[in-house]
Amino acid sequence: MPEAATSEFWRDIKPITKVFQPDAKPEVYLPNAPTEDDKYYVPFTETGSSRPLWISSKKNMWCDVLMAKKAGLVSRHYHPHEVFAYTISGKWGYLDTTGSRRPATSSTRRPVKGTP
Repeated sequence: MPEAATSEFWRDIKPITKVFQPDAKPEVYLPNAPTEDDKYYVPFTETGSSRPLWISSKKNMWCDVLMAKKAGLVSRHYHPHEVFAYTISGKWGYLDTTGSRRPATSSTRRPVKGTP
């Protein structure tokens, strides 16, 4: 068990200086990002749609909200980077693993080496 805090140590921490640096990317906050309004999603299969939230062509990375309205294969793909997922509602899983991801659970997946 960790030792209980005996003081408010954060009170003496100074604010970060030079927060905004030249060429720094702005932070993004999208309220209600996982909306059910179809106008914000791009369909890519009969059952799956995506709402892009952030895309970096320089790093080949992105963040999006995936939505499926019924059971089905979202898409066959590989991951060039580690994947971090959080399930908002429903359940899903990978075809090559056992178990389902359920609401309020998170999971990670390592990138696939090589080409698809």
